[in-house]
Amino acid sequence: MPDFDVDDYARLLNALAHPTRLRIIDILQREEICVKNIGDCMEVLQANLSQHLSVLRNC
Repeated sequence: MPDFDVDDYARLLNALAHPTRLRIIDILQREEICVKNIGDCMEVLQANLSQHLSVLRNC
């Protein structure tokens, strides 16, 4: 059984805990789409979207 790293799980759960990031994941699992189009679909500012994508990338 692999080692249980609480910090890794906490980082993942934190990334998934925000509604905007869940919406981003939903969009990306349905289709390949560029960042600008994600922002347009969600009506989110580019700076905010970049922050959310950074959290997802680092989890």
